[in-house]
Amino acid sequence: MLRSYKAFQVAAFILALALLTGCAPTATLLVPQPAATPAVGRGRLAVMELDAPEAHRPLAHRAVCERLGRSGLVPVVDGRELQRFAPWPLHHNDGRLKRDAAIDAARRMGLDSMLVGQVQLLEADGSPYGSKAFRFGNPAVRAVVAYELLDVRSGQVVFDGIAESDEVMLDGESRSSKSQEKALEQLTVQAARRLAERLIPHDQATAVKLAAPAYGAGASRLREGNRAAE
Repeated sequence: MLRSYKAFQVAAFILALALLTGCAPTATLLVPQPAATPAVGRGRLAVMELDAPEAHRPLAHRAVCERLGRSGLVPVVDGRELQRFAPWPLHHNDGRLKRDAAIDAARRMGLDSMLVGQVQLLEADGSPYGSKAFRFGNPAVRAVVAYELLDVRSGQVVFDGIAESDEVMLDGESRSSKSQEKALEQLTVQAARRLAERLIPHDQATAVKLAAPAYGAGASRLREGNRAAE
């Protein structure tokens, strides 16, 4: 009984402290970020469709083009336009890009650089999503885009990198369910958008802790500021 009473006292004290002081406040700030792979100043950029699951490909392509176009920093050309300048198909039957043919078409079109990439859906241990015959529990999955920025004139890779989505836990329904397919699509689009942001300077939303008025680092300075403001 005495132990329970002491535990109740401790819990009541913590609750009272939280009510009096409040939890440490937080704020979301937009922090300027440089381009990890600079595409600004490299001329007209052909954005090719990412090598992604076929159902996700159009949305991922649109996400990259719209994010780059909205920045106003990179002259973007939809890579699907290159087919008009090629005497043969630019993709294999399985959807993979014929890179040499695409570069040749980009030269004919007078473009300067080209963005290509491949999307993989990976589980938490790095294995491809759907590759396991048996598993316990629901998988945590993320989309990863391995991308390359090519110089059209030389045909060489000038920058490469990786962009990733957040990792989410899928529900227990079958892999073919609409809810899981929608979740995988959203992961692919998020990774595609983050790929675009790696090419340009951008603002990144960052959560930061603010000084609490009654305790913690910065509390005394905060009180001093409040007194000065009074």
